[in-house]
Amino acid sequence: MSRKTKKEKIIADYRKRLKLLSQDQKSPVVIENKEIQPNQKKIARQDKQNMPSSSDGGKNKFFIKDFRKSIFIISLIITLEIVLYFVTINR
Repeated sequence: MSRKTKKEKIIADYRKRLKLLSQDQKSPVVIENKEIQPNQKKIARQDKQNMPSSSDGGKNKFFIKDFRKSIFIISLIITLEIVLYFVTINR
């Protein structure tokens, strides 16, 4: 199949917009007002405050774990360089 030209893309976009507008006019959105009981609001807020954020705790835990590994590897590399330096000086 051949690729769409710029004009064809514009026409297709225009058709999509017309279709969306016609659908919006046919079915109006019905919004129902529901009263929320004050007890439910308090429970939801308490749950959020008591529970630790899993996204922040997980990121922090992995950061510390990766940081320790990096420090360990860097220290090994530096000690290896120092050992090689002193070994080559004696020759």
